[in-house]
Amino acid sequence: MTIDLDEIIKALAHPVRRDILNWL
Repeated sequence: MTIDLDEIIKALAHPVRRDILNWL
């Protein structure tokens, strides 16, 4: 079972960006 960090980053990109933008 190989997990690509790229896939995780892409999956979390939107929620993380929203949280950061809202936090700022």
